[in-house]
Amino acid sequence: MGKSYTEMADEDIAAFTESITAELHAHITGDAVRAGLAAGNTAIHRYPEGYCIINRPHSFTPYLWVMYVDPEQRGTGAGAAMMEDIISRYCHEGGTISLQCHESLEPFYRRFGFRIVDAPDSDGQIGMEAEFEAGEVRHGVH
Repeated sequence: MGKSYTEMADEDIAAFTESITAELHAHITGDAVRAGLAAGNTAIHRYPEGYCIINRPHSFTPYLWVMYVDPEQRGTGAGAAMMEDIISRYCHEGGTISLQCHESLEPFYRRFGFRIVDAPDSDGQIGMEAEFEAGEVRHGVH
């Protein structure tokens, strides 16, 4: 594995995220991550295989801003385990998770019940969301 994500400081994750925006197919800056962390409306969840950044800027609805899985761990179930953890953390009492991703990732998120809410833009980004019932467990099974 390339990095020890569990040991990376917030600043390191912000800088790394900005450096891989092309790979993420996202327009996220390190400054945006830093500002969210400083405002207290952003959380970074670290895993041995990668990390997730959750943002809640205007409501209690969590927005999955970034989900990064180390290239060496892709296809191993690591991403599914990370997604299951995020669902468990943020929707254990029920609720909605929103995200924006490249349309190529739609099948992955559909496995967890996400549906498209915004059609692809010129960069291939789609908006998705999923609603969860209290205590519901969704595993990323095919």
